[in-house]
Amino acid sequence: MTVDSGLISVPTGRTAQYKPPKASGFPLVGVLPHMRRDPINFLTKIATELGDVVRLDLGFDRALLFSAPEDIKHIFQDNRLNYHKSRYMITDLKPVIGNGMLLAEDDLWQHQRQIAIKGFEGRRLKAMGDHMTSAAMDMSARWRARAHPEAPINMVQEAMRLTLDVVLRSMFSVKLEGVHGPLYDAITFLLRDIERRFWMLIQPPAWLPVPMNIKRTAMIRILYAFIDDVLAQRRQMTNPPDDLFQMLIDAYGDKNEALLRNEALTFIIAGQDTTASALVWTWAMLSRHAHAWHQMKNEVDRVLEKRIPCFEDIQDLPITSRILQETLRLFPPAWTLSRTAVKDDKIGNTFVAAGTTVIVAPWVVHHRADLWPNPEGFDPDRFTPAATASRHRFAYIPFGGGPRVCIGARFATMEATLVLAKLAQEWRLDLAPGYRLDPEPMLIQRPRNGLWMVTQPL
Repeated sequence: MTVDSGLISVPTGRTAQYKPPKASGFPLVGVLPHMRRDPINFLTKIATELGDVVRLDLGFDRALLFSAPEDIKHIFQDNRLNYHKSRYMITDLKPVIGNGMLLAEDDLWQHQRQIAIKGFEGRRLKAMGDHMTSAAMDMSARWRARAHPEAPINMVQEAMRLTLDVVLRSMFSVKLEGVHGPLYDAITFLLRDIERRFWMLIQPPAWLPVPMNIKRTAMIRILYAFIDDVLAQRRQMTNPPDDLFQMLIDAYGDKNEALLRNEALTFIIAGQDTTASALVWTWAMLSRHAHAWHQMKNEVDRVLEKRIPCFEDIQDLPITSRILQETLRLFPPAWTLSRTAVKDDKIGNTFVAAGTTVIVAPWVVHHRADLWPNPEGFDPDRFTPAATASRHRFAYIPFGGGPRVCIGARFATMEATLVLAKLAQEWRLDLAPGYRLDPEPMLIQRPRNGLWMVTQPL
């Protein structure tokens, strides 16, 4: 690993700026081969060896990797308006979710955020909690009805189906069954397609009728058809359900149906994959760490006394919450985030030119030994109130940070907590014999080749 550091000359009127060390790569393509082969370990290694700011050459693009909490605070909070979503996100996601809130910027984003935030207020969250436990109970019933209950089950698929079911119940007041079944296949394909395109050196233009573009278009049409069908039904109802989709209809109505669809798709896709990732990694950690499992099980049994968990119970499940938080530290679903500088800026003592790609990798930040002693260890007590209060706010960013922190963060953590608690009442999940747990850093991080576990009824 070579280090190229020092001071660089800058335009008249500016003081000399720090020149970040550059990660060594290859001619023309830079570090892209390293990123394609093993991005998690590569970024962690260069941040450890080269420091808080590292320059990355990504083919013809130049990027800066920031991993110090104070610098991340500047990007996500102090000067957030200067950092828009990068082309790496827009290129792959925009064909699917358009101008949904995840990709929108400035005034449009602010308008969308003000509308959507009302969907996650207390009374709606309480109703959503009932949908979460109901979906978990349905999943549990499916497990009990399996013809070969002793066979390992892929918990990635189970978690993806569960979280999509929760989103549909909470947002559209429908269940994932019957006519809505194709939604699962469509979303699963689209998420994989986005991830595959993310790592392609050269992508086919969207207009080119190659097989991957044709299939993507067909899957997007399935999602649009679902939304249009529910929308048509709602317009015929005298008293439609008071859910998140109805709130969007009331806000956008006939004025902007395209944006209504974009927002609905954003909530469906973003509300499924990240929570599924959090659940599967937590189940894996509970299998690996028997002490944590017994602590959680004892807490659930003591607090719930065989009742179905509900929204009000979450505050009384601190051990379960800390186990989830520590899992999100070790395995943040969105393991890397990127922005583009709109104007010239200075982060710390580093000059950032307009157009520069700025990368913040939650995985890297969460594995810094100076922020997290024994960073590879699993220790839920890192998230006791006292420990949390003593830590920099931007040292823990599983959902991003600042005003653009994931709007569904509370929804996701509530869902994961309630599902973990409900299943702990009925099941013990253990990693299948011989299974190797290995992260796969796609758009959303999940275990490579699925998470195969044995379900044992209690």
